[in-house]
Amino acid sequence: MQEFLIKSANPASSLLFFNKSSDYFAITVETPTLKATKRVSIYDYVPNNGFVDFFQILASHKKPWDGEVIWEPLDGDMTLCATCDPLGHVELKIVLRNGFNSSDSWSLECSISVDFGMLPFHAKEARCFAG
Repeated sequence: MQEFLIKSANPASSLLFFNKSSDYFAITVETPTLKATKRVSIYDYVPNNGFVDFFQILASHKKPWDGEVIWEPLDGDMTLCATCDPLGHVELKIVLRNGFNSSDSWSLECSISVDFGMLPFHAKEARCFAG
C-alpha cells in the first residue's frame, strides 16, 4: 500500500501517511486552515511495530475508553494521541516538531475527529501501509 489516509469526521480535515521507506514515512496533516508535511522516523520504543500497534489498540476497544493512547517515534518529531469521550467521539491529536532548542525549530499541533466505527478499518490500513 502506497498511502494510508484518515479522513476526519469533520469535512476538509485529514491525515495522510505516504512515501514509506524502511526507516521513514511522510505525513501530511490538513485542516481548513493549515497544511503541513513532514518526514518522520518509523522507529519507536516498542520492539515490534509501535505505529501499527497504536492503531490496533484503538481498534481493540469495543466501547469508549478512558485516558490517552499515544504513539511517538524515537526522534520525538511526531506524536499521535487518541482520546475518546463517553459518547464515542474519537479525537486524534497530531503534533509535528522540527528541531529542538534551535532558532529554526517549529512545532504544529492540531486534532481531527475520527469515527469510532472506523477504527478497525484504520488499523487494517495501518498494517497494510507498514508492510
